[in-house]
Amino acid sequence: MIGFFSDVETYYHGLSPSTVDFSTSGGLDDGKCIWICYWENMNFGYATINVTNAKTVALGFHIRNANYCPGWSSSYNSHRFYICKLNGADISLWNTNDGIAVYNAAGTRLALYEHIMSSGIHHVEIKVYSDASAGTVTVKIDGLEVISLTGANTSGNDITSVTLGNTARCSAEGDVIDIYGDSVRGRAYFDNIYIADDLQGELASYLIKPESDDSVQWTPSTGADNYAMVDEVGSDGDTTYVETTTAGHKDLYEFEDLPGTVTTINGVSVVVVAKKVDPSGLTQVQLLAEQDASEYEVGDAFTLTTDYPENFSEAQYRVFSTCPDGTAWTPTKLNAIKWGIKAVA
Repeated sequence: MIGFFSDVETYYHGLSPSTVDFSTSGGLDDGKCIWICYWENMNFGYATINVTNAKTVALGFHIRNANYCPGWSSSYNSHRFYICKLNGADISLWNTNDGIAVYNAAGTRLALYEHIMSSGIHHVEIKVYSDASAGTVTVKIDGLEVISLTGANTSGNDITSVTLGNTARCSAEGDVIDIYGDSVRGRAYFDNIYIADDLQGELASYLIKPESDDSVQWTPSTGADNYAMVDEVGSDGDTTYVETTTAGHKDLYEFEDLPGTVTTINGVSVVVVAKKVDPSGLTQVQLLAEQDASEYEVGDAFTLTTDYPENFSEAQYRVFSTCPDGTAWTPTKLNAIKWGIKAVA
């Protein structure tokens, strides 16, 4: 898995607050998600996530409000603004008046499923193999395979990122932000995003936060509990934080348990929100994990800048398909692991 699993506000600040932002509701089961906004004068919001260059990429997510807004001109009604796009290969998925369609960069429709995605929440998956003559595209909607395209020209270029957006709906469901003249503002909601090398099926993401200190050496900005400085649902910037000027200093935290309904874990994404204050000081942070009394340095160290990450492409995270000791994930193992950070010179 090459992936990304989303349920953390840190990622969700997109290109500007007016077009992409975080929502505490609107996702699956009214959970956390991002909203991507259609704005006035045909200015559309979108969020782009960089991936490791690959010929094959699978993308999945829940979406609410994938329809166009009635009343737009026919030139816009004919295409209901793409739901997602795999950049590099430039293959995009649309909900059109004719049905669910796949288009290439030239605007040529490569495949069509003659069914319009209705309002409400749906699960969408698309897998693309990029090749000039033997390309493939698979699309699943709510678990049903609706498009299976083979022997296609899907460019042959590496897929370098995925984009969510350019999709909106306005209706009587309360999703309209504003209507005036010929301009409409509306939102679409994306939740439980994954990026992988194969289709994963319908997944859900859960945010678990630090709940106590295990062993700490960093200095809290206030009080005596380090974990309380880093346990927000989303980063609060410089309001609360831990800091150090000493290479090798470590913080390890106990984390909340998963919900009891979780039985299978496909991957774990660990998020760090960090910056350097002194340009000539420490420059990296290493993720740590303690499993069964053994400490592990997990993933590559983060090289910091003087700003906190603000969007998908800057997000400081590592995704792990196995436990730190290399064994398969189980809820019991994850609940027992302590996670932390180490300052690196």
